[in-house]
Amino acid sequence: MIKAKVAQLILQLGVAIILLSLWVSVHARDLKKNESIVIDFDSIPFNQSIKVVKGNGSKKIAVFYEIDCNYCKNLEKYELSHVDDVTIYNFLFVNEVDKNNISWKRAESIWCSKDIKKAWDDFIFKDYLAMNFKSCVSPLEQNKDLALKLGVKGTPTLFFSNGTRSNGMIKAKEIHQRILDA
Repeated sequence: MIKAKVAQLILQLGVAIILLSLWVSVHARDLKKNESIVIDFDSIPFNQSIKVVKGNGSKKIAVFYEIDCNYCKNLEKYELSHVDDVTIYNFLFVNEVDKNNISWKRAESIWCSKDIKKAWDDFIFKDYLAMNFKSCVSPLEQNKDLALKLGVKGTPTLFFSNGTRSNGMIKAKEIHQRILDA
């Protein structure tokens, strides 16, 4: 009786592993297929971004960030900080619909600050966010719509000046190479 139950559990576990691996392979393929879609980089509305210039800023990338995405913060903090001579257009958005949600308030506290660049740097590098909770005209909704239009399915998503993209966290060395290839 115990052997039969163990055999049944092993069989169920095997089926679950097969289904999980199929699910992962399908979704990984979707993300890779999404990476092959090229956009017109120059048509991106850069005025809706938080612009960070490093060095001479001669190379350009656009990065889509969801306010609550820790991978996004880590990308900026540990990878993009090691890429030189680049202009980074950070498109901050919120997945939440409710503007009274804390995520909206957090994102607005960056956009509505007197010094957006300082608020951004404090948020990324010091894990500090001044919660001023005042509203202002911000591009958060437009950035969310833009992310959907460009096929952003997860964050971070990087767009390079040749219109190619990278989905998810990537290392500084790969970012640098992709910038050079653009």
